[in-house]
Amino acid sequence: MLFPRRAALTVAALAACSGRYPGSRSRRDGARASLLVRGSDTMVLLARRWAEAFAANNRCDVEVAGGGSGTGIAALLNGTADLAMSSRRMHERERRALEAQGRASSEHVVATDAVAVYAASGLTIAALSLAQLAAIYRGRATRWTPIDGRDERVIPYGRESSSGTYAFFKERVLDSLDFAAEVQSLPGTASVVEAVACDPRSLGYAGLASHIGVQRVPLSADGPAALAPTKANILSGAYPLSRPLYLYLAARPSAQALAFVRWVLTAEGQAIVEREGFCPLAERT
Repeated sequence: MLFPRRAALTVAALAACSGRYPGSRSRRDGARASLLVRGSDTMVLLARRWAEAFAANNRCDVEVAGGGSGTGIAALLNGTADLAMSSRRMHERERRALEAQGRASSEHVVATDAVAVYAASGLTIAALSLAQLAAIYRGRATRWTPIDGRDERVIPYGRESSSGTYAFFKERVLDSLDFAAEVQSLPGTASVVEAVACDPRSLGYAGLASHIGVQRVPLSADGPAALAPTKANILSGAYPLSRPLYLYLAARPSAQALAFVRWVLTAEGQAIVEREGFCPLAERT
């Protein structure tokens, strides 16, 4: 990639804009290694924090790109990424495609997350059941009336089809049935939260995020108790939309790719997980 020659822009600033993080340059002997980490938009900011910290103490440049879990796994399959970030498990067809190339994948759980349901702040929504969510996102319940008494249409937002969050919600909430055509797809968690914050008629699902202007709606599964996506509820698995987050490697990964995954699982890597609002593995019950 060619950049304009502007003295005011430092190398570090260029790296931050592109999602590429240069490693330590204290030693200049030997060739520098590089890694491309691609996939889940839910994980992309977390992975960038990992990349910054890892690159600071290793002779390895790390580039992080989003695009969705499916995009990351496809990049691993076609050899254009070293690691795939995913907020869902790799599908069996994806595993078989890698195996057919003699490149069977290895799976690494690196954090615990949850899919939250967002509504605008200030609304009175005590809870939703998974059955109510399914009715809304299947297009069978289109008004707010049975939820909070408002005679207004529900505007549902969700993630794009390449997203692991989309796949997780479709499987867990919709029982793998199709979304209604009225569901508006957006490219990331922040986009969903922003859209919901701007429209009190709307409802959205996405990964955990800063929730200024929105509320996280407590959810219930089969039982009567509705639970919010708090850290305790997510770690215990009691929150019905808790989920692990993954890094995937293809067979015969580079030493740098293995080192990156191992470092992510250390106390230092897991401390970044917590700082970014996810749940570290050490605290799982």
